[in-house]
Amino acid sequence: MDYKMDMRNAAYTYEYLKYRKEKEVELFNVHSIHDDTIKKDLGDGYYYFEEEFNNIKGNAHISASKVKVFFDNKQIYEFKCLYENLLFCQLIKHSNGKKYLMFNRELYGYSVLELDTMKEFHYYPKENMKEGRETFIWTDVFYNPNNNFMAGFGCYWGSPYFYILIDFSDPFKVVPYLETCSISNENDPEDPNGECWVGNDFVFLEQKTKNIITIKEQQYLSEYNKLFIDYDINFYME
Repeated sequence: MDYKMDMRNAAYTYEYLKYRKEKEVELFNVHSIHDDTIKKDLGDGYYYFEEEFNNIKGNAHISASKVKVFFDNKQIYEFKCLYENLLFCQLIKHSNGKKYLMFNRELYGYSVLELDTMKEFHYYPKENMKEGRETFIWTDVFYNPNNNFMAGFGCYWGSPYFYILIDFSDPFKVVPYLETCSISNENDPEDPNGECWVGNDFVFLEQKTKNIITIKEQQYLSEYNKLFIDYDINFYME
């Protein structure tokens, strides 16, 4: 039997909360070196400042960041990125009429902030609580309001980049990842610099051949639905 990663959510477990508290103390202290401060406009009056830090442990340089989110020049939220700087932070205008921030606090998983209510949701796979285990590293996201699918761009550590697709109908729900390379012969896309949706079809540029690869909605929906058949949904839900 193929190994199945434990994709249940560890973000609210005692073990993870204890780990995160200890690492925040370790990575944000008087010995942390302040590298840079970056500002990025998110649109609609939202923006953030990211303070990047560097921690030296022997020959290792460990990155971390403090991120402050502002709206109309007032700070409304703050979070910390552990073991990596901020990889992505996007303003999502959802089809439900609400606005969300989607961002990373870790190398793995993702977080969602509902801006209307300031309700937050964090997802960190239980698989990553096991020593040496890897899951998908998100570095960018592309939302399609027509059918509520989210494309995530990223990789496994040290491996080529590719896309995953998830159902983002409920931003606070843990759902399976569909790896596009499992349904396309091409799995070496260019770094995205714009939209990757044409209507409801998923489109990307293959890096080596420069071919435009199109995955029709019917095709990825069919494969996505199989994930709920092949795996017990409780495998994904806490």
